[in-house]
Order: sequence, then C-alpha cells, then structure tokens
Amino acid sequence: MTTIQIAVHGADCYQLMSDGTLKKLENSSGPSWKVIDQNANNVQVVAGDLVCLRRKDGDVYRYNGSSWSKIYGGASNIWGLSHGYYIRDSTTGEIRRENSVRSWDVIETSSLIKDLVAVTDTVYGLGTNGQISQYVNGTTWKVIDSNPQAEQITAGPKLLYKRHKNGLIYAWESDKWNVFGNDLRTVQIAAGDGGLFQRQKDGSIYKHVDGKSWDFVDSSSNNINIAVGQQAYRVTSEGIIYSLDDKTNVWKSLKEQDKPKVDEKPKVDEKPKIDEKPKVDEKPKEGDANCTPIAAEEVYGTDSSPILLRIGNGAAGQSGLIKAFIKYCVGLGQLPFRVAWYKSDTTESIRYLKDGTVDAAITYTPAAEQIAMNQKIALKPSYYAFREHILLVGPPSNPAKLDDSQDIYEMFSEIFTTAEAADTTPPVRFLSRFDKSATNIKDSELWIRIGQAPWSMKYSSWYHQYIAYPIQALEAAAALQEYSLTDWGTYLTAGPKVQNKLKIYKKGSDSTFDPLLMPAHLLVSARSKNSAKAKEFAEWLVSNAGQATVADFKKDDVQMYSIAPKF
Repeated sequence: MTTIQIAVHGADCYQLMSDGTLKKLENSSGPSWKVIDQNANNVQVVAGDLVCLRRKDGDVYRYNGSSWSKIYGGASNIWGLSHGYYIRDSTTGEIRRENSVRSWDVIETSSLIKDLVAVTDTVYGLGTNGQISQYVNGTTWKVIDSNPQAEQITAGPKLLYKRHKNGLIYAWESDKWNVFGNDLRTVQIAAGDGGLFQRQKDGSIYKHVDGKSWDFVDSSSNNINIAVGQQAYRVTSEGIIYSLDDKTNVWKSLKEQDKPKVDEKPKVDEKPKIDEKPKVDEKPKEGDANCTPIAAEEVYGTDSSPILLRIGNGAAGQSGLIKAFIKYCVGLGQLPFRVAWYKSDTTESIRYLKDGTVDAAITYTPAAEQIAMNQKIALKPSYYAFREHILLVGPPSNPAKLDDSQDIYEMFSEIFTTAEAADTTPPVRFLSRFDKSATNIKDSELWIRIGQAPWSMKYSSWYHQYIAYPIQALEAAAALQEYSLTDWGTYLTAGPKVQNKLKIYKKGSDSTFDPLLMPAHLLVSARSKNSAKAKEFAEWLVSNAGQATVADFKKDDVQMYSIAPKF
C-alpha cells in the first residue's frame, strides 16, 4: 500500500492510498495520520474548506469532520478551489459549480477545459489546446492566452502561473505574462500560501524568490510530486510524504512510525561473551596518514577553556567570516569554550567530516554535500549559511578580447579559442587551482559545458594547474596575468595590491540558475565529538542573528556575502 495522491488546503494535508484508504494528517510532529475513509473504489481526493472524494462510479462525497455525504453522482473529475467545488459531468462533459443552495450551475459546455485553478474568487481554466481562459459569468469565459505550449496552470494567493511544455514558467501580472522561470528541465509547478515551487526532471525542487530567481530546496532524485498549502510537500516514488519547514528550511518525513507488535518484548543489551574483551581504538601505525594529527589553523576563545567546536572551511575562514560567527557564538556561551578553525577546501572538508577531524564544515558543492549525507558522513539536514559568488578575473589587457555582453560559457569558449591559437601578446593562459576545491570543480564544469577538457591534454601550454588555497592562487593569477576563477570574498580579502592587477569580467548573482552562484551550506559530522554544540552553532547560523552577521560582514565597507534565501 502506497500513496497515490495528496491534496492540501491551508494547513490540511490528505493522502489517498493505493487500496482506497484516505488519511488526514493529524499531528505533523508525531507524525500521525487519521483514517477517515476506506473504500477500494476511491480514485480522487480534493481539498477545500472540506475534503471531497470521487469514486470509480462518479459519485462524489464530502466529509464534514465526522461523516460523509453524497453531493453529486456521475462526475469524471472534481476540483476543490479556494472558494468552492467544481465537477465535470461524466455524461455531458459540462463543468458545473456548486452554488449556495447546494445545487450545481453549468459554467462551461465545450468540454475543452481540462483543469481549473482560482486566485481568490477568480477562476481560470486550461484547455486541452493550451488556451487559458478566465471565467466571467454564466457560461462566458474570456481568453487570456492562446499559446498551445501551455501544459499546466497553478495558482497562489495573488497570481496565476503557467508552465510551458519546454519548462518555461510565467506569471499573469497586470494583464500580461511575465517570465518567472527559464529552466528547460522543469516538469511541474505548484503554488499556495507557502510560495511557488518547481520540480525538475531529476527530482530537484526549487522555490521562487523574486523575478527569475529561484532557490534550491531539495535534490532527491526520487521526488515524483509536489503540492503547496501553507507549506510545501513532496512525495517520493516510495510514497513517502515530506513537509518543508519554512523557518528552518528542513524537510520532515511524515511517515508514521511502525508500532511494535503486542507480543514483542523489548530487547535488552546482551552481555558480552566471557572470552571477549572490549575493543579499544587502535593507534595508527607508523607511516599512516593519520599518525600525525591535522593541526587547526586558528583557535578562538579563552586559552584555558576546552575546544568544543571544530570547523572546516577555506575561503570563509581566510576572509574572517567564521571568526565573526565564532565571536558571536562564544559570546552567547554559558561557559567559556574555544573554537578551532581547520583550513580546508570542500573536498578536504568532507574528508575531515568523515574521519571526525572537524565537527562541522562549510562547503560549496550541493551534489557532494548530498552524497556526504546519503553516505552518513554528515547528518541531515544541511544548513544554508550564505551565498558566495564566483568571479572570472583576468589581466586588464584582456588578450582573449572578452566582451561584457557575453555569458560565462561564451567567455570560456573565447579563452579556449584564443589560447589554442597562441597568437596574442601577452599569451592567453588560464590558472586552475586543480585541487578538487569548489572553485576547481566549477571551472571544470564550465570547461565541460563548452565541450572542452584542457586538463586531459598531454601537455597544455596555457592551462596552468596551480594547487593552492584561494588567496595564494589569486595572487599567482595576478602576478602571472592569467585568467582564473575566484570567489568574491577572496577577491575582497586579497586587497588592492592584487585587485589592481586584475579585472573582473563576470561576477555571479544570487539567482539559483546562475552557474557562478556558490551556495554555502554547513554540514554537521556524523562523527562529531560534540554534535550538540555543532547543531547549536548550525541553528544559530541560519537564525536571524546569524544571518544578520552575514549581512553585516564587510571588507572595506563592501558586503562580502549574500544572506541565505528566505523560505
């Protein structure tokens, strides 16, 4: 038995199971579900002020909180909108609306409309031909869009949205359609009081922020459906429902916990066998990489107090952001403690999480973070700390002749073409950190996107593999007059001596779809020596106080990072 459909309205959530059982979420903190109907003929559920069911024979029933009553016979579809209920008659194909005296008025007779949504009291219909119409009165509809590409409509509290077959998302504002999303991978949209969300082909889920800006909220490949009421819900291919906490940005499983069987007795810890001795951690052998412990780059706090928190990060630590976090965190401690910072790039940070060197780490590669959580290297969830931005920098002389009107892919293509031609003065060269850091991973992604892999060449005179931390790599690019990727925090920290030797050709924005956005997430190690303190720090980081620290952190009066997106 698995979930085949969910319906949400306001704070209410219902799930229809494959055996016809209908459940209502009673307590999300448990969570617990209450069975409100069991009928193998149930095929559709919709939620309005009350919940309605349609059965195979077309009969429609409404639940008043204690009992079901039949409200229509012979429906092929039902809709529960914000202000009332609508059905399609299975015989005539007409769409009918329930009126105030519990009878049904015909409002559409063409049988072309396949879906209905409502923005407050205004009803919109999507036709089988892609045509979108607004209901006027009687059986009159006003066409507002005739684009045959329209495949889905949904509605929030104030706006109507549509999705085209190619994934583009539009909002109906002031009697015109405005583009809200331009990712061709989008396959579903859903909206409600909790916001506008999209699901993509790979299962990823994004939440709309503003304009064309979207924030990444889930990467699970098994997501098959989304719905939105006061909060967002997602359903996996296993039939498990998750709800999104809009304050913590954490998805919570709503699966009921299995109850123990009545005849089962609680298990007690077995005593060890007489001939067994308790195991102790073996010391690393001579020559092991772990034989020499990794030293912290810096330690903050009172000298005599214990180290209760160890954090790994590269760029944010070098630019002083972690120091600002820690100063605030230590100031709130009931007892003095120290915090150690371990300098590490994303790959090193995850390795440190795995072996317990650090309690937490700030990383910049969502795919690697998700793998770390799936492999139980890090605890779920990750915490969106802030938004960093990648820059493409290079010599002011611009030997590759980059143009501001070009996007980042066109710029990389131009660098490759002119570097291979080797006919410029000075020569075109590109410096890559080549250390599996987030910045190195990003430049590799960009090269691959334009169909090139300069590191795979037997010898490249222009692709400079320079393994170093961010500031050292940027200093080298400036000194050698080479193009390179860096991050905004590192660029500001490097100071005028380095900045004056470089020009910024492209800078990332806050848009989720900008390839130069570098989202920073904090992960808590599954082997943390003090997970309580690490989680306390993580929760402070995403709180208003923590985000205020991010917003206030500046270098020479220039803001270094953007706060994490609001959900």
